[in-house]
Amino acid sequence: MHTTPPLTDALFADLLDPSKSAFDICHEHSLTLAELRAITTGDEFTELIAALHDIAQAREEAQRPELHRIARESLALIANQEPTSNTHAETVRRAAGALLRLKSSAIAEGGSGTHSVTEGEVEEAAMTEKPSEPQTSTRAETANTTPATTNQPNSLKSTTPHTTSPPQPTAALSSAPSPTSAPAA
Repeated sequence: MHTTPPLTDALFADLLDPSKSAFDICHEHSLTLAELRAITTGDEFTELIAALHDIAQAREEAQRPELHRIARESLALIANQEPTSNTHAETVRRAAGALLRLKSSAIAEGGSGTHSVTEGEVEEAAMTEKPSEPQTSTRAETANTTPATTNQPNSLKSTTPHTTSPPQPTAALSSAPSPTSAPAA
């Protein structure tokens, strides 16, 4: 009768390493494929894998409140940003909507709005948010204005806000002949 080689700590660690193939493990631990198969289908290996799964679940459950607190704080930080573009305005809007839904669901459950969010609720809230209609004159567009400046001395620079359209040529540049208007030789 053939006995199964022992499952050592080093062998178990190698079995969990995705960068190592079954052939690499057999070579490193002086095993045949049949012996490796016997180890990986044996009770000891199966119990250790189940234990790892149970440990991962317990850790996830223990970490959930902290992860949700971080998610709520991140949403609040994003929701309070001043948008710098239309895309950023949409992100801010979605974050605010997700945050409001999280807080209102906590209040509906009889809490104070600081409940422990269920797994995936933040992501789901952000993903179910519908895009807003294009905005015509909003805070997002006024955030895109910058003071108009030219190559003039500081005392002559204009501080009139304008949108971020390309700069217009100055009088000195517009009086210069264009390359296409030069006389043919």
